[in-house]
Amino acid sequence: MMRIVSSRIFDLLSQAGDIALKYYLKGGYSIVNKSTVDIVTQADRDIDLFFHKRLAKLYPEMDILTEETAPENYSSLKDKEFVWIIDPLDGTINFSRNYLSFCISIGLVNFGKPIFGAVYAPLTKDMFWASDDKQRSYRNRELLKVSTVSRLTEVILGTDWSHKLPERKKTVKYLDVLSQKVRRINITGNILNILSVAEGTTDGYFHGSLKPWDKAAAVIIITKAGGKVTGLNGEEQSIFSPGILATNNIIHSKLLKLMK
Repeated sequence: MMRIVSSRIFDLLSQAGDIALKYYLKGGYSIVNKSTVDIVTQADRDIDLFFHKRLAKLYPEMDILTEETAPENYSSLKDKEFVWIIDPLDGTINFSRNYLSFCISIGLVNFGKPIFGAVYAPLTKDMFWASDDKQRSYRNRELLKVSTVSRLTEVILGTDWSHKLPERKKTVKYLDVLSQKVRRINITGNILNILSVAEGTTDGYFHGSLKPWDKAAAVIIITKAGGKVTGLNGEEQSIFSPGILATNNIIHSKLLKLMK
């Protein structure tokens, strides 16, 4: 089953990527404010509609949760057998400013546990993916593996700013502590920042206010690459909870200690 799912989803992601590139290269699309600092573009909406139509036809028995159509309360989806969780355009602000870092993300969860995840970067045509029936995770056909960095002074971390302005104060507190201990902290504004842990180009990522569509795909990809993913207090990771700490496993306990 998962092999069929993978093939179909890769095709859908590629087609969705073409929609994103059309808008990215042509410009002139609509941009609407969602909140004080967050926005949504016509590309987000068109890709969202594309997935809803295609997945409803391919998998009519499965629920769908997307960033652009999510209800106020979607906690009941934790108890659903299969739910597609989608970010139609992750890194919308980057996209709107012609910054190169944006992607499309989709995860399939089973009673809240990710069993398949794929992230597609249209500009580079890189497909990051992992499946419950595979031992490893991949970028295209290349195996992904987390880093072996163990010394904090050599660690490169990632994080991102929350769209909720009060939550940014918590991020600043973490940055104040961690910036004195690690080599660098990257902020890039989309899920590719989290996936760099799976690639081994960074060693950890933290965030206190993510939505399910921000991490459903990333969790399984990082785990299958040999990493560790928990909540910010070391609790078992839930894609329906806001906090995440993803690392190469080696530095996980050290970061938890610092962040507490």
